[in-house]
Amino acid sequence: MSKGKIIQVIGPVVDVEFPAEQLPAIYNAIKIETKDQEDKSFEVNLTLEVAQHLGNNTVRCISMSSTDGLVRGMVAVDQGTGISVPVGDATLGRLLNVVGEAIDNNGEVNAKERWAIHREAPTFAEQSSATEILEAGGLEVGEAALVIGGPPCQSFSLAGMRKGLDDDRGKLLFEFARIVRETLPKGFVIENVKGLTNWDKGRAMNLLIEELGKPIEYNGTVYQYQIAPPKVLDAVNYGAPQFRERLILVGNRIGKPYEYPEPLATPYKTVWDAIGTLPKPDQPSEAAKRVAGCIKYRIAKHGY
Repeated sequence: MSKGKIIQVIGPVVDVEFPAEQLPAIYNAIKIETKDQEDKSFEVNLTLEVAQHLGNNTVRCISMSSTDGLVRGMVAVDQGTGISVPVGDATLGRLLNVVGEAIDNNGEVNAKERWAIHREAPTFAEQSSATEILEAGGLEVGEAALVIGGPPCQSFSLAGMRKGLDDDRGKLLFEFARIVRETLPKGFVIENVKGLTNWDKGRAMNLLIEELGKPIEYNGTVYQYQIAPPKVLDAVNYGAPQFRERLILVGNRIGKPYEYPEPLATPYKTVWDAIGTLPKPDQPSEAAKRVAGCIKYRIAKHGY
């Protein structure tokens, strides 16, 4: 594993210089740890990911948590591979950070496997079919009452690059539509970000509604979903102690028009209303403090 030195830190962006012929590959993980430093009085355990080759034996990295305390000259070690996270049953019910470390104070995750966070998308043959989903629930086509889901929203989020349907994640909207059409539930509910309504002047939204509204023939019977106009609802109007706008799209094939619920007439709930009676928390772990610092920096810089 080659060792480099930090030459610049700008918020979450860290530039690291490596010896000639030992430049890490794009997406490689770079570790900055106390044990590799001359000055071991400063506790640090930080993971970077290589995002760009700048030339002059320098890579530009993105930090996975707060860079508070990093200085020029600190040693950074190339891990020779990308960031990976534990997968499988051992992760169920656990709280992990972006590099796969447990942050729920319940010890390490003893998973048998770890998968890289940058992987090729599974082939269609490897993806779960509607038949498998129905079998898992002990249902036949048409027996499910409701399919509810939120296809990945990053491609449409106002906080992202908004590549929309030009991004593979954005196209997963139509995988949701495929599952609905193949399982034939009585109704469906889609939740997504507000940005889906105006990406490319509403093109993605219109295509999704068009796909969900097409007639479906199954066992000699033709079914068709009646779809309510999409609507942006704010969670704070329905008893949640948070301003959170989400697009909701509802449809059914039982011929009943759907009306969205009216906002509650009661005052907004505060966070204290929701958590004020909880017992006092334990002292946060060092990992939790690092995550909190990263979130605090992001809110201060980006406002979210």
